Amino acid sequence: MGNDEVLLRIEEKIGLMLRLIALQSTREMKQTHAIELLNASGFEPKLIADILDTTSNTVSVSLSKFKAKKKSPARRGNNESQTKRRIQAKK
Repeated sequence: MGNDEVLLRIEEKIGLMLRLIALQSTREMKQTHAIELLNASGFEPKLIADILDTTSNTVSVSLSKFKAKKKSPARRGNNESQTKRRIQAKK
């Protein structure tokens, strides 16, 4: 067995170990939280889908919603400030 074959086998085993650890870490989480965690840990959407036994489309949609939600509080804060200013202006 050559070095390349040994390295490939090692890479496969490490990949399996990572999947098992990811599965163990996320087993009691809601799917959306698990997707967020695995994405933040550097897993690709297709691999996340494989680990969580879902589709890569589901993962992509969840990630899009998560990114939109992350941006939303900043906008919400501006809207709240504007609302407060309008109320004070009316007084």
